[in-house]
Amino acid sequence: AERFVSDPYHETAGAKMYRSGDLARHRENGVIEYLGRVDFQVKLRGFRIELGEIEARLEEHIAVAQAVVVMRESDTGGQYLVAFYTGEKVANEIPFIHYLAGHLPEYMIPTHFVYLEEFTLGSSGKVKRKDLPQLELSQANTKTEYLAPSTQIEELLAEMWEEILQIEKIGIHDNFIEMGGHSLTAIRLVSRVMETFDLTLPINLVFKKPTIASYAAHVEETIVALLEEEE
Repeated sequence: AERFVSDPYHETAGAKMYRSGDLARHRENGVIEYLGRVDFQVKLRGFRIELGEIEARLEEHIAVAQAVVVMRESDTGGQYLVAFYTGEKVANEIPFIHYLAGHLPEYMIPTHFVYLEEFTLGSSGKVKRKDLPQLELSQANTKTEYLAPSTQIEELLAEMWEEILQIEKIGIHDNFIEMGGHSLTAIRLVSRVMETFDLTLPINLVFKKPTIASYAAHVEETIVALLEEEE
């Protein structure tokens, strides 16, 4: 009864149609766009997410041949999305973040992107998701010797760092990435910087300048340059 439902398009009374479990949507031009499987739906931070939709979008990226997205749970009980992909190995996750951010809401962007040479396939030819590798995530409470903020910009950024990373007393030379920062936290940081300083800075700046000291210096330089342009 769940799979064989009434067919409203057939002229014969009592005709049935099979609910395949494939997820798709009609585009404005009449094309049916395949998005993946509905049986891979998960709930993350209160949002229902179709993993197949993320996979379909990621596979549109020029570097990706095939993608599989799964939800994982950390040692502390938190949940996050991991995207495994084959194709061309990229140096970092920034290209994927930028691409997906233009097509998907923030909560659907995977936290980690992992390159694999190939997927393990079952007898049916489908990817064996249980065989996907576990991530060895560094528990980034690795902090350098604490050095307090010395400027107002550094103080404001330190507050953002501590709130977003959920870590107390972050010094200006502590590394955002080494302390657990990733794509989603970088997006949140950029959003906070925009609200606080009225600046639109690229996401990859967080990875290029991952300390409060280096990031604050860039923010200050940008503000000074904008003020000089106004004069």
